[in-house]
Amino acid sequence: MARKYSYQLKIATHRDNVTAYLVSQYAMTTKSVAEFEEVMLKLNNDVLHIKFKELGDVLGLNEGAPLEAAILNDESKIRIQSVDVSKMEVSWRPIRALIQHRNDYGYVMVIETSRGEVLSLTRDHGVYITKDYTRAILCKPTDQVRRGDKILRIMNGKLSYDIVRNIYEVKYNGYVYDISVPKTENFAVSNGLIVHNSTFGFGLEHIADGVIHLWMDNVEETKEVRRYLIIKKMRMTNHYTGAFILSIEPGRGIVLKKI
Repeated sequence: MARKYSYQLKIATHRDNVTAYLVSQYAMTTKSVAEFEEVMLKLNNDVLHIKFKELGDVLGLNEGAPLEAAILNDESKIRIQSVDVSKMEVSWRPIRALIQHRNDYGYVMVIETSRGEVLSLTRDHGVYITKDYTRAILCKPTDQVRRGDKILRIMNGKLSYDIVRNIYEVKYNGYVYDISVPKTENFAVSNGLIVHNSTFGFGLEHIADGVIHLWMDNVEETKEVRRYLIIKKMRMTNHYTGAFILSIEPGRGIVLKKI
């Protein structure tokens, strides 16, 4: 392993008979937006306003998992408003993934603006601060935003800004969500405020030090238990990349044998 410290092992997802375990020295979370916030999406030519929680339900995310993700393929027609900060241009961009996880902080930061808009998100999730919307902008973690800052937003399809009137903490233990948007790495929530796509191209590898997959053959077909394990990633370790047969033997416990 990369560090000589204690590590956490969490079940992250279970899809198509494969269970993914994450190994990490740190809390395995992404920087995210509260589940009751709304996002504006375009599906074909229809514009929809939907809460993150509802979007997670539509995409089949499991509430029982500490971390879940719905990966959308390249043919998905779901789009979200995003900003190319190098050109300061607004466009509808494809969504790569929706990520859901438990909020380990126990609270969220609430930003209130002079126009009456409100946004609730984790303390480390980035928002865009600008002197004016035609100049270079700065992505700040929410806990570094201050009253009077000008926060970038989209209004009627064009860039503008709003002034932060207040920022404070609120207790919150619900799920939080993030959306992965390739290339531009940001997205607008329904009120137009722009937040950073914090996962930088979603993958479990970006979150954990190690990723282990465990699966089992269909016992109705094989008439016996056949378990398999593969170490998909272990940071800074030259690990075996093939699959193992996993068995539980009396007096030995878990035994791994190379296939």
